[in-house]
Amino acid sequence: MRRELVNGIELKLDGKNITVKNKRTKKQHEEYIQQVIANRPKNLEFIESSIERVIEIFKTFDNFQLLGFLSYNHFLNHNNPEDDGMAEVTLEYATSFATAISNNPTKQPTTDIFEELKDLLTNIRMTYNAYISTEGLIANYTEQESHLRFLTVLEALHMRGDGYMNHIYNVFKEMFSGHDQFLIDNYGFDSNDILETFMQLEDSWYCRLRLPNGAPHPSCMKRFKEWYEGKGIKLFRADDPQPMIDFLADNPDMVSRDGKPDGYLISNPKQSQVLHKIRFRKAQHKKVVEAINQEFGENVNFLNPKFQGLPLNETLIIQKPIIKYKDEFYLFAFNILTRNLFDIAESLIKNADKKYYKEKYLGNKYSLSRDNYLENKTAELLDNFIKKIKFIPQSQI
Repeated sequence: MRRELVNGIELKLDGKNITVKNKRTKKQHEEYIQQVIANRPKNLEFIESSIERVIEIFKTFDNFQLLGFLSYNHFLNHNNPEDDGMAEVTLEYATSFATAISNNPTKQPTTDIFEELKDLLTNIRMTYNAYISTEGLIANYTEQESHLRFLTVLEALHMRGDGYMNHIYNVFKEMFSGHDQFLIDNYGFDSNDILETFMQLEDSWYCRLRLPNGAPHPSCMKRFKEWYEGKGIKLFRADDPQPMIDFLADNPDMVSRDGKPDGYLISNPKQSQVLHKIRFRKAQHKKVVEAINQEFGENVNFLNPKFQGLPLNETLIIQKPIIKYKDEFYLFAFNILTRNLFDIAESLIKNADKKYYKEKYLGNKYSLSRDNYLENKTAELLDNFIKKIKFIPQSQI
């Protein structure tokens, strides 16, 4: 067993269990609370000055290299329990800044700039978390409201995870398949094309990626294996280039050099832009990307609220995660696609026809609407563990 006393709080570690106990006297605790209250304005000043510096960095240095570095950081830490998802939310946060600023500078960032940016984005999020967690002390909210608000903000700031992705994908297909004809008529693709595109964009990125040691990512080898097995090819002649020529022709999203698959180093900032440039495997994938992209500066409202650039400000990257620059498309934070799958599809329907969105996608008038689907799905799930339940649809209440 291990014990430590930190600022009047006793921490006791017993195996994997941590016990926290307040060892302060009543007077010491009251003094501590007053100190926390007095420090809140300083925390806000730190957040605001840090955001100003982040904006300055994005206005000064090549955004592709900045985002590429944070993408590399995410690649290195996505399975790191000590990182606990911070690399992902940092990349997501940075994307909001990049798309809020017009144009793209060409100045080369230094290693120090890369590290400063990562630290700034991380510290803003952590300090904002501390700022929200102490707002109950100034009595702007009731104790219950402060608790609920803190939990909600905490989840929005930090909580990510794979979740039950197969379940999410199945629900997405079921909920949006009833609107496939609407999507086809307005965009030229259906809901399955959206899901397939999101999954393919990440796979394509891995296939053009070279690890820090120069080796291709395993996804590249997997793609080739699936291709030649699908073609029924058993043997290759070393002097026969045709199979590789055919493979590259069938996989236009791959990168090639001298008739052989090639790629770009994820650890080389100068290759960030070409690495993250989208190459399309199918025509349908391009149609989806063309519908959910934005140019630099389009996300300007992220910097325009009362407090600009806060981690929980509304951001256009939720509906438009792809960056368009000089008629090319780029994607750095792949998780934004799958995390916001439903929001993206809903915004496509709403942007195409607000009347259809209100009367067919929402509400209970259309049998395949979102509301009817969710009601029926909920009734189906409840019936699995509460037998003889009687379900009354909202439209009949």
